[in-house]
Amino acid sequence: MKTKQFLFVIAILFLSVTSILATQKKSDIGLISIPKVINASKKITTNAFPNSDEVIVADFTKTEYYPNGTHQSIYDQCIKVLTEKGKRNQRTSSIGYDTAYGTAVVLKVQIIKPNGKIIPVDIKKNTKDMVEASQMDMNIYNPNSRVVKISFPDLEIGDMARLLLKKTETKPRVPNTWYDIEVMEAPMPIVHQEIKIIAPKKRPLKHIVLKNEITNTVKYTKKTGATTVTHKWVVRNVPRMFAEPGMPAYKPLQHLLLSTIPKWEQVSKWYYKLCEPRLQAVTPEMSNKVEELTAGITDPNKKIKAIFKFVSQKIRYMGITTEDTAPGYEPHDVSITFENKYGVCRDKAALLAAMLRIAGFDAYTTLMLGGQPKKDQEVPNAFFNHAITAIKNDNASYSLMDTTDETTKDLLPVYLNNCSYMVASPKGETLKTTPIIPAEKNLVKVTTNAKYNNKGYLKATSKIVFEGINDRAYRGAFAKMELDEIRRVFEGIIKKVAPGAKITDFSLEPDDMMDLTRPIVVEIEYTAPDLFVSGKKETMLAIPWFGPSVGLANRILSGSFGLDKRKYPLKTDLACGIKETVNLNLKNAVGKNIALPKFDNIDNKLIKWSRTINTQNNKLSGEGEFLVKAVEFSTNEYLEMKKLLKKIEYNNRKQPIFETISFSGMDDEDFDESENSYSYTPEGDTEISEQIIDTDVKNSRNWTTTSKVTKEILTYAGKKDNAEIKIHYNPSWENVEIIKAVVTDTDGNEKKLSKNELNLMDAGWVASAPRYPPGKILVASLPDVDVGNIIEYEIKRTYKKHPFYALRTSFNSFDSIVDETVRVALPATTRVKVKNPDSDEIESSKNEEDGKIIYEWKTSDQRPVRKEKNLPPWYYFNPTVFLSTGNWTDYADKVGRIFLAAAKNQTECAAKAKELTANSKTDNDKIIAIRDFVTKNIRSAGPSFVSMPLSAVTPANITLKDGYGNGADKAIVIYSMLKAIGLKPQFILSSWLSMVKKVRKPMIEYPLRSTFGGVLVKVKSGDNDIYLNDTSQYASLGSTPHDGRPGLILPKGKISIINASSNKADKTEVEYTIKLSENGDAEITKTTKSFGTTYASDKKYFDEITPEDRKRYFQNAISTISQGATPVGNLITKFDSYPGIEQLTVKVDKFAILDGDFLYLKVPISLNNILGLKSDVRDNPVSWGNKTKMILTASVELPKEFDNVKLTPPDITWKAPENAGTITTKTLVSGSKIKIIDSVDINPAVISVDDYDDLLEINRKLSHPRMRTILVSRKTAAK
Repeated sequence: MKTKQFLFVIAILFLSVTSILATQKKSDIGLISIPKVINASKKITTNAFPNSDEVIVADFTKTEYYPNGTHQSIYDQCIKVLTEKGKRNQRTSSIGYDTAYGTAVVLKVQIIKPNGKIIPVDIKKNTKDMVEASQMDMNIYNPNSRVVKISFPDLEIGDMARLLLKKTETKPRVPNTWYDIEVMEAPMPIVHQEIKIIAPKKRPLKHIVLKNEITNTVKYTKKTGATTVTHKWVVRNVPRMFAEPGMPAYKPLQHLLLSTIPKWEQVSKWYYKLCEPRLQAVTPEMSNKVEELTAGITDPNKKIKAIFKFVSQKIRYMGITTEDTAPGYEPHDVSITFENKYGVCRDKAALLAAMLRIAGFDAYTTLMLGGQPKKDQEVPNAFFNHAITAIKNDNASYSLMDTTDETTKDLLPVYLNNCSYMVASPKGETLKTTPIIPAEKNLVKVTTNAKYNNKGYLKATSKIVFEGINDRAYRGAFAKMELDEIRRVFEGIIKKVAPGAKITDFSLEPDDMMDLTRPIVVEIEYTAPDLFVSGKKETMLAIPWFGPSVGLANRILSGSFGLDKRKYPLKTDLACGIKETVNLNLKNAVGKNIALPKFDNIDNKLIKWSRTINTQNNKLSGEGEFLVKAVEFSTNEYLEMKKLLKKIEYNNRKQPIFETISFSGMDDEDFDESENSYSYTPEGDTEISEQIIDTDVKNSRNWTTTSKVTKEILTYAGKKDNAEIKIHYNPSWENVEIIKAVVTDTDGNEKKLSKNELNLMDAGWVASAPRYPPGKILVASLPDVDVGNIIEYEIKRTYKKHPFYALRTSFNSFDSIVDETVRVALPATTRVKVKNPDSDEIESSKNEEDGKIIYEWKTSDQRPVRKEKNLPPWYYFNPTVFLSTGNWTDYADKVGRIFLAAAKNQTECAAKAKELTANSKTDNDKIIAIRDFVTKNIRSAGPSFVSMPLSAVTPANITLKDGYGNGADKAIVIYSMLKAIGLKPQFILSSWLSMVKKVRKPMIEYPLRSTFGGVLVKVKSGDNDIYLNDTSQYASLGSTPHDGRPGLILPKGKISIINASSNKADKTEVEYTIKLSENGDAEITKTTKSFGTTYASDKKYFDEITPEDRKRYFQNAISTISQGATPVGNLITKFDSYPGIEQLTVKVDKFAILDGDFLYLKVPISLNNILGLKSDVRDNPVSWGNKTKMILTASVELPKEFDNVKLTPPDITWKAPENAGTITTKTLVSGSKIKIIDSVDINPAVISVDDYDDLLEINRKLSHPRMRTILVSRKTAAK
């Protein structure tokens, strides 16, 4: 199938074929008339197509298929580039293919200029074939799955990119059939598209269906010959489609369905016939396992679940393709999957079916289309992407189950509801759809019982029960986490609900997340101080509703309702919800109720939302429910949902108000504000019983490292993380050998790594940068990896001709290590600098033997490090060895000489630089002209220069001609050009080292080549140092993302700090002006100023956005303020000057809540959890890696009737530990105007554990609701 990409660059074709790169021949046949295309392109301009970055001028397909299902196709496509964004999109194209099914030839690659000149692209030079790297993300390693990437060098705005391909499929997926889907609508306009299908009369098309036809765009003709029938569709002037959040894939678009298959039953019988021999390959061991799993069980459902659990949890998801009949569809022999304990969906589905048959069930493999729109029922084909298992019930219905999901309580996970499937049956089955699971079976249920005292101190217990898809979603995450990490998740949740809350007790069921017989139940006891928002007379009560913070109901709708209207349906896939009960004891905490909100409940076929609050006898009770009932919303239902969400948003803003009472002491000794005594000892996911790293240094440029590791898998996470060994390397200067890899099970049975389990993959960048020596990934897929099993391996890596040898290795890890040894042997004459670990637990030694100095470091019984967020570099807080034979002076001199040589005497670069700057009046103008040219015309591709030999550094002229380069090569072009126009550039190797001096110190003192992996060019402009090669043409000159980071000056070897120019550092300023009316309606103006690199990204977005996309952005921006907001005027953006400005004004009904004589609101600025803290305790230092500079302002103008200000945010000034900056908040009240200013000026720092409580306390204060709350009353109420 040839698929026009949906939501991607349409020029990229995914062909399930083999690629053969071919040079152009005169005999090659194209389908496009070049003169006609050139003539048509003259009318394709930005004026004619203002909402497009590129346009399909012509797209021709000619396919001839044969009775046995094989076929030949020619694809010929021309796309015109209209904008800079379109140029970026079209500079590369990709072709995916599979060597098992056929061949494809790249016939022509051309650039057609506006004047009609045709520039042929050298296919061999600009095309690279590689193993498809993205499959590794799915744990699949199939060398047959490949991709070819084609570059269009020198492509300019106004050019057309032409790609001509020929495909021959020598093996159909389903024998004696042919089928296809052609999409006739795309994320760019289609001026002319032709599809010609030549069908044999012996195998005619049984189905021809055009779906979602766009009026007057498609014309169909048919011509009958002696032995064939030619079908032709001519498509003209199809407008661009605009993708919408959550829309189904291609199905709502205009598309053509073609098939020779008369009925779905034929596909069913084919797949049955394909799989059945594999299912028959049972072994006595399989029968014994089924007997063991079902022993003593009489209930059929329990038997099914026992076998299901084994295949689901003991057979890991991992794919190696060894079949040759129908690769990608055909499963392994079930005996192989059972023995090796791994397989992909089809392998696991087949194994489950075979084992269920052994147990007496009538089981079959089943094809499914998961995560996609339901298939078109009227046109049979074999486009499926998943395989599951079905059991035929006595009533001829089927029970479905999917063993690829290891953590689902349901045999068929809820996310596979409303999906197309087809059982593989000997008699044939038709296409069916999985049932929709109602929201009531996919709930989160929350019950909270709490009490307050009159200081606002809360003591509470919350019980959370997860059901259905909510259980699956949380279980899948929790199964890979330690209990401490799970507890931390809920610490973050309760801190959202009650800022400053601390957990005093926490329980989680089941103890083992792989126990699927029980739902997840969490019980939390917690306390929180000072939760009231109180004035002298009024107190606003924070009710601990968990609904917005837990469960999937809110998440599946988030971000999907920003548009005013939709063209396509909104697909959520899930029906789910939350039910919540809250009981609060308010005795002696507050006075009588002044204002108790009433809520507007909703209940229809789309959603249900309800909330009630009642008070009686010093107690408040509340109940809430939110159900998302639909799994897909039509365009009309979307509009209805917009109104409902507006209503829900308004109701969520309502709060009860009580009288404030004076403090009279604690009324209950249960309120204990003592410090948290929680502690936790990490357990780790593996136990490394032995780890030996032994390096033999031949000289400072050549060495061999052998690693020997023996570890036991302790947890499910350990199993997932250690089942594969992946080694990234570049064969141009490295060799890798896996000497040994053995897995031993709990019974002592050993399984060695086989040849089939060892795959050599290409690094992801290889195809896009064919000039560089290709990187590789050696993948060892270990057999029978399971909890309790022992993994033992030995890896040998040989390095040659590196600049120098260096080592940085840290002891300790997130896992326990029983014994670890690091050994380095160097020639006695080697100059080396060594720093031993600062730890008594590490035994260090230095000996001389046979002309070598041997350094050795040994330790034992290393306990796991607690897994925490925002950790400093590992070497900073763990024992670390630093060893280096290099020095920055020599290294900088060597690299500098190579870079300078590559930049010297580059005549083409010099000529281009002079051309670019011919009319430039200032140095700034010259610098910008060169920077912008390189950014626009030299595509970033390839690895960092430090991961390849220095011999791979490219002369500037070659990089300029090829139109791509890595960071070093692009910097060399910039340098060469600047030098050619008389400026004095300088190479700087850049780093991402810590901005904190004490943290980066050892990395500076002990050179490691990877430390400085980037390349910048520094040049003077007036009094400013300008850094180039890390910003785009949209950046304000003088800004740099490396601001504050160390750089290495070439060729001198001096280390200096890279600094942005004055006022060019990153900073954000946001201001809201809010004018309130007496009924709570508001007119709100939001103004955002962006500085530094934020300015560059914002300017790029707004400079490149089309009018239609800008309109959609505006609608989404409005909805982030409120679902009920309506625009006042247009979106204002000013990025032709610095800083950049974005401004919008909206009206919002009932933005503030009017309740009797009170009016209250929460301002839309917040420093909630500004420090990103969750846990109440900390074992390791906290690292702030970046600068944070921002000013948030909210100016509120009150209505005349409401001038009695009751509550406003308090002023706060906080100085961070380590002199790392300040955070201030200030509220100014002047008559009817209130102004709130939040300022953050935080610098990078490492904060010790001793100061962690200080962070928690300021985070609590800044996250408190009072920091956003304004409460005012009428003049009459004041009296």
